[in-house]
Amino acid sequence: MLGTFSEGIQEHGITESVSNNEIISLVPNPFVFQCKNCRVIVGDSFQWVTNNEKLNLITLQALTEIVEVSAILMISKSLEDPGSAFYVLSCKSCKTVLGRKYITTLCKLDSLRGLYSLDASSIESYQLGTSLQDGERPSLENLPTLSSLHLQQLKMEQVILSFNERITDLEEDLAMLEDLAF
Repeated sequence: MLGTFSEGIQEHGITESVSNNEIISLVPNPFVFQCKNCRVIVGDSFQWVTNNEKLNLITLQALTEIVEVSAILMISKSLEDPGSAFYVLSCKSCKTVLGRKYITTLCKLDSLRGLYSLDASSIESYQLGTSLQDGERPSLENLPTLSSLHLQQLKMEQVILSFNERITDLEEDLAMLEDLAF
């Protein structure tokens, strides 16, 4: 279980004041997501928005042009997203179903609406900067889990929220100074 946002942040020792060096250490090498069947690149971690462990989905803001969005609107009968309307995402290269683009969802799944949700079992990932020596085979042990990727996302969210608070405070201070000047 991932726990709440604040529990995840506290568990990893992130406080309100985060230095630039800490930010750099939180940003790992990016990942490339590939169709599991034909290995064509369908997206990357720069477009990452969220993930959903119950549905086994990784949700991105955008995908490559190799991913096709069906024209037929489907209605889910699954217990995890009942009544949700979505378009099927598939690989143009091999026609493998890769995921869903939700149009309507339950309130608890609002974070998926309008975005591209890839089924984690239909894709593979490769982390840039982890090249293999000649003759070596990739190890599945080094692939990140949805939980670890979610925790990295929580860390980055906290960093962004911290920066937002700082900027808001600076803008308020600036507005007060401008008011005093006039």
